[in-house]
Amino acid sequence: KRQQEEARAEQQRLFEEKKRKAEEERAAKAAAQAAARNQPPPPASQPPPPKAAAPKAAPARQGSGGFFGLGSAKPAPPASAPPAQQPSAAPPAGAASAGPKLKNAAQIGQTIPAGWVEGTNFAVSDGNLNNGDLVIIKRSDGSIRYGEIVDKTGLPWQQAFVVAVSAKPDGTSEFTRTEEARNIFTVGAGKGAAAATPVAPAGQKAAPLPSGTQRAPIGLGAGGGKTAADQQKLEREAALAEKKRQQEEALAARKAEQEAKRAEQKRIQEERQAAQKAAQEERQRQLEEKKRQQEEARAEQQRLFEEKKRKAEEERAAKAAAQAAARNQPPPPASQPPPPKAAAPKAAPARQGSGGFFGLGSAKPAPPASAPPAQQPSAAPPAGAASAGPKLKNAAQIGQTIPAGWVEGTNFAVSDGNLNNGDLVIIKRSDGSIRYGEIVDKTGLPWQQAFVVAVSAKPDGTSEFTRTEEARNIFTVGAGKGAAAATPVAPAGQKAAPLPSGTQRAPIGLGAGGGKTAADQQKLEREAALAEKKRQQE
Repeated sequence: KRQQEEARAEQQRLFEEKKRKAEEERAAKAAAQAAARNQPPPPASQPPPPKAAAPKAAPARQGSGGFFGLGSAKPAPPASAPPAQQPSAAPPAGAASAGPKLKNAAQIGQTIPAGWVEGTNFAVSDGNLNNGDLVIIKRSDGSIRYGEIVDKTGLPWQQAFVVAVSAKPDGTSEFTRTEEARNIFTVGAGKGAAAATPVAPAGQKAAPLPSGTQRAPIGLGAGGGKTAADQQKLEREAALAEKKRQQEEALAARKAEQEAKRAEQKRIQEERQAAQKAAQEERQRQLEEKKRQQEEARAEQQRLFEEKKRKAEEERAAKAAAQAAARNQPPPPASQPPPPKAAAPKAAPARQGSGGFFGLGSAKPAPPASAPPAQQPSAAPPAGAASAGPKLKNAAQIGQTIPAGWVEGTNFAVSDGNLNNGDLVIIKRSDGSIRYGEIVDKTGLPWQQAFVVAVSAKPDGTSEFTRTEEARNIFTVGAGKGAAAATPVAPAGQKAAPLPSGTQRAPIGLGAGGGKTAADQQKLEREAALAEKKRQQE
């Protein structure tokens, strides 16, 4: 703000300095023009008077007063009249300051009739104006009033005129304005084309004109009008008023521009918000569509999974039934020498016992061939022998947790795959605990290294539940016999037999009074597989 005030003050100072110089130049030029216009004509030629009687003619006296020296001048006395006998007449009082009379003094300063229209009753002048012409100009207060041309000013090509805008009671000019012809109107429809904007010839500059301001004519004689200081003060006030008006117009223009800019910014913001809202709604719609497609895809995957699972269970059940039937097939009877035809009857074939785990139940021995059936009948098998199965070597430890202080690698280690029936082992159960078990059989293909492990024992010491585990998931007591068993790899052209790894199953008793049926075993395997899959998903 301080810098702006200093800049405005500097601009005002430069403006005043330029204005002062222009006024001095204009005043000097006007004085020279006035002196040229008021120069008296040379005296008429007279015969030379006698040397003693004819005095020298008095020089002509320049009059002063009026605007730009336009006051009346005192004529020189006749050269032939003696000063004593014919004295010159005294000038009237106030003649020097009165100035020329205005032709239209009664109308000067009056407003034009209210019904007058530009182009019909008055029009812009064509520049052909003379002193005494009645004209019309727009005043600083916005009114349109009469004036009178009193002089031409500026350079010849500028078409600038001095217009009297108010008159004194004696009919002389009181205040004047300097206006260009394009800002002056004449009464009537106009004499010709309106005056154009003046253009300076090459190499010339326009003389500064106080256009649209009032100034009083400067009286240079005694009793003249307003002084030069008064004129400068009026011009300064008019310049400040014009500057203030321009500033107000510029402020209003800036304000209107800012309002338009704010309105445009508001419109752009509203459009941007509407576009963002539309884009958000489109994204939401796309998300919902994607979610729906994902749900449909998951439902289809679940359906395919259930279908595949059902087929796999059917295949596994059929294969398990075939393997069980193959394992429990009785061997062919042993060949016996033919008995004598008369004395020795044929020996009864040995009866294969059934029951137990994988056909490992007790068998009824064949009666001696020499004993007659009636005298030596075969002994009856003990009750429950078919379903009892083989006794476990470590029945007391099966299913028990290992000691709390045991450490893998020191107290137990991953097996190397060299396991035999009856070996005490350690496995990780489905509930996360680590418990004892016992190898009861080898299963799967030879290269798979899969074993059946008893994980719980009945009170009579036989196996109650078993698990099928690969050697790499079985631990042995101690630091291990050798290198840990590697992940089994199928030979070329072979596939691994499906193993219910990490699941429990009860031994299948197929003999009289045996344990669970094949359907029960399949049900248990399905439930265990579902439980394992659920655990993996979690």
